[in-house]
Amino acid sequence: MPHAVLVDDFIPSKEEAQNFEDEWRKAGEIDYQNYQKIQAVFSTGDFSIPSLEAKCQALDRAYHCGGRQSCQDIAGHLYRVFSIEENKNRLKRGDMTLVDEIRATPNGNLYVLAAMFCHHSNPDKYYAYSGKVKALLSRLNLTGHFLVHGLHMRNYSQFDENMRSFVHRYNLEDQDKTKLDVMISRAYNLYRPQLI
Repeated sequence: MPHAVLVDDFIPSKEEAQNFEDEWRKAGEIDYQNYQKIQAVFSTGDFSIPSLEAKCQALDRAYHCGGRQSCQDIAGHLYRVFSIEENKNRLKRGDMTLVDEIRATPNGNLYVLAAMFCHHSNPDKYYAYSGKVKALLSRLNLTGHFLVHGLHMRNYSQFDENMRSFVHRYNLEDQDKTKLDVMISRAYNLYRPQLI
């Protein structure tokens, strides 16, 4: 099925999600290769500083989300957060407020890294957040394809509510969160000139 020509004509669907995922896997693109590397690093469930630094480096390579902070500094911050056993349990449960707690570092705000860290640690519970997701959902909201009163993205709990509304609006409840991220990210890449 060919994709829509204009972003205003893009209607998310199960078929679109599958088409974008199939293209992503077949193409062997850098983002798919990075995703595989991220999955390998996150599969350990290890919260040691070397492991957290490797996770940070993998996320930063794929999403450019470390900002101006070094992965060593971010790993130290994550180590302090996850040295509290209850925070590991919150991550397993999918506590949305954990993202907002992780993002606040002594040297700045790492929202994308925090969201992606939680997503890759527990992809069944956390949606992936990035500027691509924000841009495409905002555009769908503006064009009337996806109406949310007060589309908020910078608070993860609100973002999660928006994603749940998006999933419900387009009947995508049976799609896993990684497939949704692939569809949104690839749609963003396809329609990027229209989103800027």
